[in-house]
Amino acid sequence: MKFPDSPGCSRNRSRGSRHWPPTNTAMSSAFKKLLPLGDPRDAAFLIDEQGRIVAANDTARQLYGLGNEPLAGRPLAEVFALDSGVRLGDLLREAAAKGSWQGETVHVAANRRITVEWSLRRAGDGEVLSVSRDITERKEAEAALRDSENQYRRLAEMSPDIVLMCDAEGRILYVNLAGLELLGFDENRQLVGRKLEEIGDADSKADIRERLRTLFDETKGLPFVEERFLRADGKTITVEMGGYIFPHRGAFVAHLVARDVTRRKEAEGAARRARRTLALTALVTGLLIVSAGGLQVYEYTESVGFCGTRCHKVMAPELALHQRSPHAHVTCSQCHIGTGARWYVKAKISGLHQVYAVMAETFPKPIPAPIVNLRPASETCEHCHAPQVFYGNRTRVFRRVPEDGNADDPEVTAVMLRVGGYRPETESYGGIHWHASHKEQVEYLAVDRRRLQIRELRVTRADGSTTTYAAKGAPPAPAGTPWRKMDCCDCHNRTAHKHKTAEESVDDLILQGRLRSRLPNLKKAALAALGATYPSRDAARDGIRTSLASFYRQSDEELVRVAKVLYEEAYAPNVYPQLRIEWNTYPDHVGHRDGLGCFRCHDGEHETADGKALSQDCHLCHSILVSGSRQSQIDPTMRALLFYQ
Repeated sequence: MKFPDSPGCSRNRSRGSRHWPPTNTAMSSAFKKLLPLGDPRDAAFLIDEQGRIVAANDTARQLYGLGNEPLAGRPLAEVFALDSGVRLGDLLREAAAKGSWQGETVHVAANRRITVEWSLRRAGDGEVLSVSRDITERKEAEAALRDSENQYRRLAEMSPDIVLMCDAEGRILYVNLAGLELLGFDENRQLVGRKLEEIGDADSKADIRERLRTLFDETKGLPFVEERFLRADGKTITVEMGGYIFPHRGAFVAHLVARDVTRRKEAEGAARRARRTLALTALVTGLLIVSAGGLQVYEYTESVGFCGTRCHKVMAPELALHQRSPHAHVTCSQCHIGTGARWYVKAKISGLHQVYAVMAETFPKPIPAPIVNLRPASETCEHCHAPQVFYGNRTRVFRRVPEDGNADDPEVTAVMLRVGGYRPETESYGGIHWHASHKEQVEYLAVDRRRLQIRELRVTRADGSTTTYAAKGAPPAPAGTPWRKMDCCDCHNRTAHKHKTAEESVDDLILQGRLRSRLPNLKKAALAALGATYPSRDAARDGIRTSLASFYRQSDEELVRVAKVLYEEAYAPNVYPQLRIEWNTYPDHVGHRDGLGCFRCHDGEHETADGKALSQDCHLCHSILVSGSRQSQIDPTMRALLFYQ
């Protein structure tokens, strides 16, 4: 059986063939032999014993650039050559002798190098069936992947930080040399296959597990957060770890970088201790100055600057809100201390432990609202807000951006508040301000320190009679809890330091025109960006911009402007992650829009011993004029009254 090795044999095509050129019947029979292949990706040639093409399918013509030119009788060696150095005739003879040959090789055709999976199979009558599949793109992709992995590995091995790769189950797939060294292990196999949470200390295990779950569920990068790892020798190191996910070999994996900050944290601790020592020295010196400095020192310690930035620097959130409030002209001491030497001395003495807690960084986070030892409102608020004034009815209008985002036609709710107050002609109190009456007294017993859950309340009338209401199923108040006499601050608890909700902030910014934009669904995008949890304010600044870019799948100057407004005018005044102050940390008790407010007592659960419930009738306090109507749909007369149009 003869299989020539070069195209030269094409000059003697008639010799050695039983029927050449092939008849139509023979060609039809040849093509039938190709049909069982069935995969259109395969290029097929039927070759006679002289190495000449008997038939070829369309894929073969396309792959080797043969067009519509006649192929019958043309030597296969003219169509492509082998790049491996092996002679084509040798392979054809081997396939004819052994029945088949297959392998991966490179065909050179029409100035192209084509990587193929190639098989040669004996087809009978001395013929061989050649089947090749183009895998050039796959091999190039595999080569690119290998190059990428090698580059990743080189970069990772050069990094001084711990570099880890984990799968969705948290199992470690790769750790670099620096990681082995910093974690105290000798060989890669000591870590690969273990779960990442296993090398976290007791306080970090759950956090590491949750952060990995969030990373894979939300497919967003994780900001750097402090964690603690256990070394092989049992010692603990502090790291800042962040990461992102990317596809790798058909699955998503987490790429994590952990920077060892143990020495930095130790240095920061030493610096804090030094600052505490210095601060205590300064405190003692300051007290000596106060005792000798007289009036000027006294006035300075009463100033907003001293309270908000010098003495109580952790009160920066309250200072920022105070400066934006209607009470910005009122100093901290006028409300929190009041007039008179007795309360001044009491406040300064009780404040010493707070100053120490700030210096020693032992203060609680978030800082509780100062409601336990707060001076009665009758001795502070009522210096300006006289209780003898009758306020009557007041209209309040609430506007919000609707779901369709049309800020030009907001949803409106309007109520007529029965504020009431003191009526000189009857010498009695009425309306909402009856709760702070000087003639009748409302007292309550709270279960919790924040006074959100009221166990009992007691009303003492002008004639001395009392009525007590108790909440069904409420836990008892802690032993020794005193009865609290209700005054202005039980409802107006955030008057000078109001934290807005995220939705209220976005609605105000849009409706006041400071956040108007061409971006669609702006309110939805803004709430998603503001509602995320960020480890720091710097992370929030970047995270809000990233969230908007992800929502709109773009990033331009308009988006950057919107992100800046959201951070500076919505997030920054209300949220302080380092102090654990979130959107709803400090609820406002006026009304019941943003918290329990009135419903702490008027919840339908507080009853007298004979079963009479404390009224929950809305009309006791207000009448609803408009409820959730679009502004354009409100009666024109009512609209004119509400908006002075």
